[in-house]
Amino acid sequence: MNILKPLPGSHPIQLALIAGGASSLWWFREPLLVCLSALRDQQAISAFVRQFGMAGPAVLFGLLVAQVFLAVIPGHALMIAGGYVYGFAAGALVTATSTILGSQLAFWLARRCGRKMVNRLASSTIIERWDRMAAHHGGMFFFFTFVLPIFPSDLMCYIAGLGKVSGKRFFAANFFGRMPCAIFLTLVGAYGFHLPFKLWVVIAVGLTGLFIAWRVYSRPNRLAADPGSACYAIGRWIAKGYLALFGLRYKVKGASLLPAGPKILAANHFNATDAFFVPCILPERLYALAQGNMFDLPVIGWLLSRSGQIPVLPGRRGLAFERACELLRQGRTIWIFPEGRLNPAGNPMQAGTGAVRMSLATGAPIIPIGIHVADKDTLCLGYRSKTGQHKGRWQVRGCCSIRFGEAWHPSGEISPDESLPTARQLTEKLMQKIYSLAHTAGQEGEE
Repeated sequence: MNILKPLPGSHPIQLALIAGGASSLWWFREPLLVCLSALRDQQAISAFVRQFGMAGPAVLFGLLVAQVFLAVIPGHALMIAGGYVYGFAAGALVTATSTILGSQLAFWLARRCGRKMVNRLASSTIIERWDRMAAHHGGMFFFFTFVLPIFPSDLMCYIAGLGKVSGKRFFAANFFGRMPCAIFLTLVGAYGFHLPFKLWVVIAVGLTGLFIAWRVYSRPNRLAADPGSACYAIGRWIAKGYLALFGLRYKVKGASLLPAGPKILAANHFNATDAFFVPCILPERLYALAQGNMFDLPVIGWLLSRSGQIPVLPGRRGLAFERACELLRQGRTIWIFPEGRLNPAGNPMQAGTGAVRMSLATGAPIIPIGIHVADKDTLCLGYRSKTGQHKGRWQVRGCCSIRFGEAWHPSGEISPDESLPTARQLTEKLMQKIYSLAHTAGQEGEE
């Protein structure tokens, strides 16, 4: 970036500052040339940072903030050097906070000073081209520009500042977009390229998923009809990343027999990671009914909400039911855990009648699903949300066995010659099917 571009019509104070800066650059030209020569490779950068001793982290922090504004400073090499010199934890802290801060400062500068100032810092032609591209997008667009290595991420800070995206949305995109890059490059610096194979798999799967999500997001016609598709793709990527990180496997039976069109997938809720497997197995987009407190979680709650998932809130269950029926009438697939809470023991329990009532109201079939995971392969973890402290059981190793049953129409159980069964009775019959499938899945998982 040419920070010394002529400033026609500038204020005298600005001209004085530029003259003073130019004089300083000339006066300190020899040490600056030494610094720039040291910034050509990772080993030289590491030696350069080490020479500052205890002040090294502060110097690295300042350089990483400055590299957002000065293209001549190699930010990626500095991040790798940070991990190499200070280790992963300290290096990641310095690189992540500095790049996020630098991006926020660039955003604030563009928002505060306007297009004229930005055009003095970067090519006006390039600014206008990217500005046109970003004009009709929000925070999610800038998240992709930060996390994918195909965009001029530093320049996008100015574009965001010139646009209409709010400061809060930009900070979210900046934080969650910059953080993965900082973590990865610091890991490379700390461990070289000798990272565990599973971690390379997670990185490869993550980048692939993000590229796919970007392609989905960047199709305006598709997004106009279905704006949550990109968020759903990101959520599926997170699920696949979790499975890859812990090396989780699954056995699936009966998925190929699923009917086309609207349907209700009803499964037992063995542990929290049940929600990760089925979206990774089925190619179609699912709409799940989830507890309302899940939508209060950082990032995850935002993705759930934006991808069209349905919150089940205390005292407002009727709204969730109406929304699910509306989606079924549109030909969508609903996913529900009738038990309503985790049931790791797999013991029969009274379930909610929502799945049966949705089927009776819309005519959509119910697909019972049995899920089984060995108890030794799970771990109980707690988390906090706005509604308080919660506990969840998560699968961290081993194999998950999933058995899809045949499509079932509760309306077929109603005979004009007999008394009408209640939704509760039909739900008990559904749960018998689900528990039977879970038992079969458990036996198949032990084979």
